[in-house]
Amino acid sequence: MALRRSVPLVALLIAPLALGVGSAGAAPGIDQGGRIGCAAVIAIQTGSALSAKALERQGTRALARRGADALAGSRTPGAKQAARALSAAAIPSKLAAADAWCAAHPVTTRAQPFVPQTVTGTGNTSLPISTRGPAIVHIVTANPALKFFSVEAQDAHGQRTDLLANALTAYDGVRPINLLQIAVTTRLVVSASSEWRIEVSPLSSAPTGTQGHGDQVLLLSGTPRSMTIDGNDAGGFFAVDAYGSHTQELANSLDPVHTSMRLSPLANRVMVVRADGDWRAQPT
Repeated sequence: MALRRSVPLVALLIAPLALGVGSAGAAPGIDQGGRIGCAAVIAIQTGSALSAKALERQGTRALARRGADALAGSRTPGAKQAARALSAAAIPSKLAAADAWCAAHPVTTRAQPFVPQTVTGTGNTSLPISTRGPAIVHIVTANPALKFFSVEAQDAHGQRTDLLANALTAYDGVRPINLLQIAVTTRLVVSASSEWRIEVSPLSSAPTGTQGHGDQVLLLSGTPRSMTIDGNDAGGFFAVDAYGSHTQELANSLDPVHTSMRLSPLANRVMVVRADGDWRAQPT
């Protein structure tokens, strides 16, 4: 079992939104700019492995103050106490206070709601991504000529954040972007010789099933403690990773996989599967 420390946006962004500090009538959305509410909490939590000095350099104290201000103006029970905790506590206590508040009361903010994107095209293109938050990308191509097809995720500097698809045949799969704050995707670069379709949706729209075919992203319900994985009977590349505040590798093999793994409580919110064939992943 490999457990890696990550800098996630996952844990707080997939929860339902409840705190009414947004504009009247606006759809719920997380403030990706870090100005109010749980955006401050995200900054605090993702910096939790850093020193207090490093946190201060990155403006976490200022973000915490903005979050505290937003909570102070809320009518939600407990908000003012949480605001005082964020304003007054030392860094370790801020982390605990922020985590407790957002676990119970994730926020609605003035941020724009997530706008799904659906784009169809033919051949090569560069597709800007409007969201900076966690999302899933559904990629489909018939690739009738059986030529090289790929979709590369890149950041604002043109650096690769992930290779989402890479095929010489037809492809129909779902891949994640922006699960880790250290790799924020701002565009998708498509290399193709035929027609394709790409849909970008919020992470919260991912299914919660236990079996599938090919690449998929699944949300894990409840707090599962273990995972039974079966797949890759025909061989090929097969990988399963779990995400939360850490990343845990559950499978990575070219051979058939039939295994049960204990899930870390720090990596039991989202599961990402890379596969060529059928698979089953049963959380317990």
